[in-house]
Amino acid sequence: MDKALPACGIGWSTLAAIGDVSSSNATADGAVVESDGVARPYLRGLDQANPAGAKPIPDTDAGRFDGSEVVDRTMGPMQMMPSRWEQFATDADDDGKADPDNMDDATLSAARLLCAAGGDLRQPDGWARAVGQFNSTPGFVERVHERAAVFGR
Repeated sequence: MDKALPACGIGWSTLAAIGDVSSSNATADGAVVESDGVARPYLRGLDQANPAGAKPIPDTDAGRFDGSEVVDRTMGPMQMMPSRWEQFATDADDDGKADPDNMDDATLSAARLLCAAGGDLRQPDGWARAVGQFNSTPGFVERVHERAAVFGR
């Protein structure tokens, strides 16, 4: 992102924090990131990314990305929604497909979403706007901020 969009200023600690809050960096529910970079078993609709009481979102992808034709479920290490994945999906590992379960693809796709949503992420208001657009669940921005500070140390 530093080369593609230097004005964004996204830091690695923000991405690591989102991954940590969303999926324990792809280790939630016993998942592991395998040698191909894919988290298995696939991570879908994790409670830590979508706590109880979060309002379900009607299906937007006919189950193509998240496997549900009823509601949209967050996906992969970054727990992106299908509509956001469709908009920002990126093949970061250059294997010919953008995969929401691939750690590299998911992280770069999340970075693209954050940069589009927040503008200059070096500015507190831009950072908070971006993270809030990534996941609007109450408390998400605060949890990511806390984890990003820890990773930044």
